[in-house]
Amino acid sequence: MLKQLTCLQPGNRTKSSSTDYIAKLCDALPLSIRSDQLKDEWKLMQLEQEEAEMDVNDGVRIEKYWNHFMQLKGPVGGMVWYTRV
Repeated sequence: MLKQLTCLQPGNRTKSSSTDYIAKLCDALPLSIRSDQLKDEWKLMQLEQEEAEMDVNDGVRIEKYWNHFMQLKGPVGGMVWYTRV
């Protein structure tokens, strides 16, 4: 399970292996979302652009990095990503 947690590292978000890792984490944890749904959302999130000041190679803090994605607004002003667990 520790290996699968590497998908949460900012530099690993866009790697192809992170999609499988997040699904395995979903199956291993007591979450109220199916792993195939989470994989689909993860793939959409991989397409999101990072803020310019967020250089993942410069050691951005992980909570700041993920907070950026949780605060994104959609075209009508609502949250793009939300917590379902």
